[in-house]
Amino acid sequence: MSRPDFDRISVFAARFRRVIIAACVSAAILAVLFWRNGIFSGGFETAADVYMALSDSTFGVGILFLCVGVLILSAKSGTFNFFSYNGRAVLGFFIPSRREPRRAPYHQYITAKAEERKKWKTSHIFIIGAIYCAVGLIFFLLYNAK
Repeated sequence: MSRPDFDRISVFAARFRRVIIAACVSAAILAVLFWRNGIFSGGFETAADVYMALSDSTFGVGILFLCVGVLILSAKSGTFNFFSYNGRAVLGFFIPSRREPRRAPYHQYITAKAEERKKWKTSHIFIIGAIYCAVGLIFFLLYNAK
């Protein structure tokens, strides 16, 4: 007897695993910022104060995710290849057990890393960051409307 519901769920989870993980991480960061800004404890005098705290929290998470996305895109394009390649040599200089007996030439290292980085997907990070920025902008507009 087949279980089509579980198969459908597993296909969904496999396809959107990155999105689900990024959304959970962003929600956890948002909860920490909500706690830090006092949203859970209340104590706000006006609705404008609540909107300001909500705007700060959501916009902060959005900017954080957009910046992480830009960092990942720059790493994907090979910006940090030089540091990665030479970092191993420096580490081997200080820790003899980490020395590599024969290193690949820099050009081969770059092409191998470029093939690995083609698999990286970053659009979900930008989408989540843009959604949080949009929500933060809405709360900011509500704060200014008061």
